[in-house]
Amino acid sequence: MLIQIIANVLAFVPIGLLLGCAFGRMKWWKALAIGGGFSLLIEMLQFTFARGFAEFDDLFQNVLGCAIGFGVYVGGRLVGDADSVEARDGQKSFSLTPNTVSYETDW
Repeated sequence: MLIQIIANVLAFVPIGLLLGCAFGRMKWWKALAIGGGFSLLIEMLQFTFARGFAEFDDLFQNVLGCAIGFGVYVGGRLVGDADSVEARDGQKSFSLTPNTVSYETDW
């Protein structure tokens, strides 16, 4: 049971992360709505075709995973922005943007 919960959460972490990377500065509630809609689609298909169990718990756990993934993206963006400020002072910088990841240094 615990393994299934963890798997449901971890399965949607990449979805949240990819939503952040693909759409840039998306609002958190939009990312959760898209992740929830995708999870609902999966649960409806499971119910329709009698494959697996369609459970409300899965929907909640998948949205939680999407939120964690989106939070990782936002956290990385904030760290990247803070490091970019240091770059203006001539220090090393790591920058995470929606399209690229770069590492800059002043020698």
